[in-house]
Amino acid sequence: MSDTEIVNLVPTSTGTVRTVCSSCDRLSRPRRANAHGQPHWADWPRGWSEAPYPRDFVHADGSLGSTFTCPRCARLRAERQAAGITPLLEPSPRRIARIAELRRER
Repeated sequence: MSDTEIVNLVPTSTGTVRTVCSSCDRLSRPRRANAHGQPHWADWPRGWSEAPYPRDFVHADGSLGSTFTCPRCARLRAERQAAGITPLLEPSPRRIARIAELRRER
């Protein structure tokens, strides 16, 4: 990952992919990829969740496709939801900076 590019999946040199948490930028362990470059359903990272989007959907941070949440952020989101705290989760600082940068360019 470069400093300017925000991605939700990181392909590896061995043909696997690593998911990137949209809240803390944590990477999952490498997992098998399906034909679309997504983690294979039989080898999904344990505890990770996905917000499915079409592969060509562009998010505010410039990333494409589905977004992912790591187990730690998922627990935090559940705890905040139970306590009535909002917002439940926020984008990572890198993603917030990229959103601001893209808005300035417009």
